[in-house]
Amino acid sequence: MRGHFGAGLSSYVLYQHHHNGVTQPLIHEELLDLGIDISTGQIDRLLTEGHEQFHEEKDALLPAAREVSSYFQTDDTGARHLGKNAYTTVIANPLFASFTTTESKSRVNFLKLLRAPHEEYVWSEDALMYAKSQGISLQLRARLAGVVRKGICIFSSDTAWERQLVAWKIRGDEPRRIVTEAAFFGTLMHYEMYVGQPLVSDDAGQFKISGLLYALCWLHAERSIRKLVPLSPWERAAIDGVRDAVWKYYQRLRAYREAPTPQRKAALERDFDRLFQQRTGFSDLNEALRRIHEKRDDLLLVLESPEIPLHNNLSESDIREWAKKRKISAGRGASWGGAGATPLSAFISLKKTCRKLGMSFWR
Repeated sequence: MRGHFGAGLSSYVLYQHHHNGVTQPLIHEELLDLGIDISTGQIDRLLTEGHEQFHEEKDALLPAAREVSSYFQTDDTGARHLGKNAYTTVIANPLFASFTTTESKSRVNFLKLLRAPHEEYVWSEDALMYAKSQGISLQLRARLAGVVRKGICIFSSDTAWERQLVAWKIRGDEPRRIVTEAAFFGTLMHYEMYVGQPLVSDDAGQFKISGLLYALCWLHAERSIRKLVPLSPWERAAIDGVRDAVWKYYQRLRAYREAPTPQRKAALERDFDRLFQQRTGFSDLNEALRRIHEKRDDLLLVLESPEIPLHNNLSESDIREWAKKRKISAGRGASWGGAGATPLSAFISLKKTCRKLGMSFWR
């Protein structure tokens, strides 16, 4: 109970806003109509203040999901508050959805979200391996390898990590980014997170983490063919023929997920190469096919892990809910603090998770 308004009214206001999508002005009008003398400022406070227990419950979603999940899906969208651009990222699967709002959508930011609830930076053999894969200079690699030979280094905070970067004389933006990503990857490996648990997403670069299993959405891959602009009936026919072949192949992948066999796997691997290495005589189409073939391992991870989905529709559907809430709230309650703790992020995470688990969001 806050002020002279009880828990029942507080729950009702939260439910109206976060579940029914009622704006704050309409909530105010509704409560006045019901004979409740309440100010717009008090409604704002009911929606944005005193929700520490809900933030704690939201923060526990991802760590709990890691214990029981075979894969994760992710997507992001823009957010805006007080004239500043921000981004909201969802990490989800059929069991839960966790939304976080931050000022960046970089790979550094995504790795920071993945490591929750840990806050350490870990420099280890795994971190060094990641840094090598990202192409750090030979001189810097040798210096950091010397650090690893002395044992694992764990830095407990952002401040401690910044001091260490200065001590290592890493000054350029690009090497600082790579080494920071590597330290976050070291944290994931130190705590054995996401081992054998693929991340499914569209082809956005921030989501592909070297060293983790990564699966691409087939719908996004096919979109690069669908977006081609033909200049003749023949080119249109070529595009339609390839798209038809892609969707037939997609149906075979769906059938494989239901009943995987070594024979089906071998045939799908062979036919993927045939489909995406073909030459059509239409140069733009050939280039689109070549780019898809370059992503072969990510598109065919389903052959090794049939439980993962072939598309990213679930997280895209989750993130659309955020976009709707963003419009309704007009940015109110979307301000971030700490690791992206926002009332909007917390309550939409809890609502979506309740729905997926068949639980009552009202309760």
